[in-house]
Amino acid sequence: MKLRMLASSLRLRLSRSEIDALGRGERIESSAHFPNGTVLTYAIAVSTDAETTASFAGNCIEVQLPAQVARAWALSDDVSLAAEQQTAGGSFSMLVEKDRSCLHPLVTPPLELP
Repeated sequence: MKLRMLASSLRLRLSRSEIDALGRGERIESSAHFPNGTVLTYAIAVSTDAETTASFAGNCIEVQLPAQVARAWALSDDVSLAAEQQTAGGSFSMLVEKDRSCLHPLVTPPLELP
């Protein structure tokens, strides 16, 4: 899973196996280990809530998708899910995407040299 952030927006890009696992209701998690020993974890999980939410606690960024939304998206041809959550400072935007490389396998013809 890839994480990108800009200001109050977050984008998670999932591989095919991660999409399948999310569709089964599994939590997907990745971590970045910094040289000073600090660990930043980011995750996506399903919930029983009706809304998509994001939180940051205990050095973990977590996006939670409603279970039905996660399951339907995993089985669909839709590439992304977008949501916004209101905060004290405005709004926080979330985008969850299927990694294009897992949608269309790269088939490259052999390179021919002159």
